Amino acid sequence: MTKPMTSVAVMQLVERELVGLDDDVRSFVPELKDIQVLQGFENIDSESKLSKRAVYQPLEGKLTLRYRTRPFPNNFVEDNTDVLTTT
Repeated sequence: MTKPMTSVAVMQLVERELVGLDDDVRSFVPELKDIQVLQGFENIDSESKLSKRAVYQPLEGKLTLRYRTRPFPNNFVEDNTDVLTTT
C-alpha cells in the first residue's frame, strides 16, 4: 500500500508546483546520484547459455518522475527470454 500513498503524495506536490514531472529526481534523492541502468547481458562461459552476467551503464540524461512510468523498454522481455527462463 506504500506505492499508491507515495504516488498520491508526489502528485500533490506536482499539483502545488513544488515538484515537476520533468525535474531530475536525483536532486531530491541523493542516493540515486550514481544510478546505473541495465544495458544487456553478456556470456560468462561460452559453453553454457545460462552463464550470463548483467552489464550496466550510467544513466544518461535526467531521471524524472515521468521516466519512472516506463520502467522497461518494450523489447526487454522479448530480447532476454533465454535469461529469464530456468531449467
